[in-house]
Amino acid sequence: MYKNNLILLVLAFLPLLSFSQKKRQTVGVVLSGGGMKGVAHAGVLKALEERNIPIDYITGTSMGAVVGGMYASGMSPLEIVQYLKDDKFQEWLSGVYDRKYDFLYAAEDDTPSWASFSVALDSTFRSTLGSGLAKDVALNYVLTEKTARASSAANYDFDSLMVPFAATASEIFTQKPVVLRKGSLSKAIRASITVPVVFRPIRVNGQYYFDGGVYNNFPVDLCRKLYKPDVVIGVNVSSKTFKGYPYGEDEQLLGDVLMFAFLDRSDPDAVGADGIYIAPDLGDYTAMDVAAIPAILDSGYVAAQKKMPEILEKITARRTCEETGKIRNEFLKKSEPLVFSGVRYKGFTKNEQRFVHSFFKKRKRATLYLSDIKEGFNSLVSIPYFANTYPDIKWDPDSEAYKLVLEDNSKRDLSLQAGGAVNLRASSIFYLGLKLTHFDGVLSRHTADVYTGRIYNSVHYHSRFYMPSSLSFYVQPFFTLNKWDYSNALSLIGGSNGDSPLLVRQDEFIGLELGAPLGLKYKAGFKGGYLRNRDQYSYLRRFVDEGQKMDLHVIEGKRFGVFVKRNTYDRKAFPKEGTKMRFGLDYYGTFNRYYPGLEEDAARQAKNVTDWFRLQFRLEQFIPMSKTYTLGYLAQADFSTDHTFPDYNGTLINTPGFYPTEDSKLLFLNDFHSPNFVAGGLRNALSFGNNFQWRVDGYVFAPLESVKFNKNFKPKIEGDIFRHIRLSAGTTFLYQTPIGPISATYNYYDDPGNEHNFFLSFGYFMFRRSALD
Repeated sequence: MYKNNLILLVLAFLPLLSFSQKKRQTVGVVLSGGGMKGVAHAGVLKALEERNIPIDYITGTSMGAVVGGMYASGMSPLEIVQYLKDDKFQEWLSGVYDRKYDFLYAAEDDTPSWASFSVALDSTFRSTLGSGLAKDVALNYVLTEKTARASSAANYDFDSLMVPFAATASEIFTQKPVVLRKGSLSKAIRASITVPVVFRPIRVNGQYYFDGGVYNNFPVDLCRKLYKPDVVIGVNVSSKTFKGYPYGEDEQLLGDVLMFAFLDRSDPDAVGADGIYIAPDLGDYTAMDVAAIPAILDSGYVAAQKKMPEILEKITARRTCEETGKIRNEFLKKSEPLVFSGVRYKGFTKNEQRFVHSFFKKRKRATLYLSDIKEGFNSLVSIPYFANTYPDIKWDPDSEAYKLVLEDNSKRDLSLQAGGAVNLRASSIFYLGLKLTHFDGVLSRHTADVYTGRIYNSVHYHSRFYMPSSLSFYVQPFFTLNKWDYSNALSLIGGSNGDSPLLVRQDEFIGLELGAPLGLKYKAGFKGGYLRNRDQYSYLRRFVDEGQKMDLHVIEGKRFGVFVKRNTYDRKAFPKEGTKMRFGLDYYGTFNRYYPGLEEDAARQAKNVTDWFRLQFRLEQFIPMSKTYTLGYLAQADFSTDHTFPDYNGTLINTPGFYPTEDSKLLFLNDFHSPNFVAGGLRNALSFGNNFQWRVDGYVFAPLESVKFNKNFKPKIEGDIFRHIRLSAGTTFLYQTPIGPISATYNYYDDPGNEHNFFLSFGYFMFRRSALD
């Protein structure tokens, strides 16, 4: 009897026991895609944590995968918000590469290109045009570095992250959605944000994946299927929620045309009545609106706060910030610091591996640190042949350290470039370049380009061979032909009315250059060869009667010298940050001839032999003083040993000159030439947003000697220490487009006939160095 009563008592309490052991309410958060609008997700997560709402599962697409992956990896909402607001992150998403990591040793001189098209050639010479418009080098590395420890702590299983996480991607060849739950967290995030024609796709599990939003931009169904949460919070930042044509709104939505073209429609009804739907008010922003990131973050936070009464009503479970912080800290403790035992290669040949390995030398240490990896990787990808190398960081249990995994992603062998500068003067210049890269034991790059215009024309070719040795250096044979026709330099709009000079210059230089790195940002080298200058000009460089023959001055000989360079500019033109420096010491030995154009001056024909040395130093720097103001300066010194050519004009034309701006080379500034001079100036740049600038510059040119002539126009050098100082100043308003700057410029030069110059232009005024420079 007693036994039966005990059994009945136990049975009576079983429902209560079951109720007490019932798990607390679980919450799944779904973060949609939507381009830059997706950063609003971080504001939502911040609001949820502040109100002690637990987050048990996350599924995300595109930017939702970025924010969700960061949270699942152990970053707090506040850390995510601060990270997304950082200017650097905004640049990475926009495809802006931080040039401070460029390996100057591998870099070549900047060209005036607007766009570059890469082509991969296979063994049968079939070509594949490069895809992807935005440079993803910095983005790939940052995602890898930020998530490496979390991936390792979870043993590469996303269910074991701080919060179980899944990202969506798209396999477009078979048109299937893909769910990413294992492997490298950085790869999953990167695959999910690969918007077609914006970022190039990457391989995951042997397949190319694109943005998850192509087939599932709002993965509510995925969250319910994988995790079966009690409540789903769906955050939708995509404007594509229309079941019919959005009459009256269509024009405002054109800014998101790319997203509408490629991404799947986000259905707000998918959350259901038992869920919570949050749609931040982002009507004033587009999917590409990088500059609005801070405002978009705030919009997400505000939208979550407005929904908070419903959230608190439907979700009864709570997790305090202290409890969440403890979970976060416990998860982060599982991972090891980022210390590396080496590099692992995928898809590289043995010769390529040997070359790449030189970028990650351990310098007699058993381990590599994060700074070594960061510098080595960014130096490697600054070489165009390796620009598409994809990084990953994996834990290696055998060495009990991490390894950097480098994947060879479709190297581009052939590059076509087009550009130049277009303006309202006769000085427009067009540029076309061709670069072919080859690796067969030695990495080589062959470059040919052409500049064409009324004032400036040029043909250039060089082949650079990176020699395989313990000491890094390259060998580069080259040929350059430049031609300047100043007789086509017509008066500028609003310019001076002085006569334009009748001057045609042509120079040829064939030789050899050797270069070696001095750290990451300096390069030293030797350059030498044969040069030939041919200058034609009228008597006193002024217009002459039609049909009259011009004077001819020819310089032939040799040139040998050494140089040191540095370049950390953030842009190749109108920079806002960085340093550019060049030091050169050269010896010249030339045979010179002068032939007068007028028959009555035939007796003035002359020739001579000259030997001289020249030392050049030019330093330019831009220092950001605030987010909107940059202060820059230029300092230059140029010294030559005494030498003259047979004719005064020929001597003056070939005397070193001061060119404060690139466009100043379009003018022959007589009073800005001297065998020995010092010069300098200040540059001010005021930025309005990321693309608009107003710049004001001022310069001083101080000659130490001047070229004079006697009554027979024979040249002579006279001391002129600071007696004929010349000034120059200018102002520029410019807008930086993705392919080049649009600028309106006024320049003043203290040079008769060239005082006032105003012009509108688009593109870059960049020229090949002349044989004597």
